[in-house]
Amino acid sequence: MTLKTDIDADATTIFLDATDGFAVSITHKPGGSGGTAIDAITGDERITREFGDNGDTVEVTREIIIDGSVTLTYEDRFTIDSVNYGISEIPVPVHGLRSIQISRKRKRKTGLPSGNSIEI
Repeated sequence: MTLKTDIDADATTIFLDATDGFAVSITHKPGGSGGTAIDAITGDERITREFGDNGDTVEVTREIIIDGSVTLTYEDRFTIDSVNYGISEIPVPVHGLRSIQISRKRKRKTGLPSGNSIEI
């Protein structure tokens, strides 16, 4: 084994250990359906709000770190705490881990009662 393969293996087994490490279990839905539990490190949500003439759009993004060997497409979805996210960015894995940007959007049309929104 090389130092690089040792680092890659350690990063995955240490950081992505939901029992004793830093990770939590989330659901990965390849192609947007089905679902497999995987371990991931999840970042806090960041909220961006855009105001428009016919309503507001709220985009919620967060970073997750998963095993770099997981195959991903932009059609995949992730569920964290019963909330569904799509993939915004799929970078190349580094040291056996892949840091992904995921997001979800909601649009509230002007004139609708508070709380009435649609997911886009």
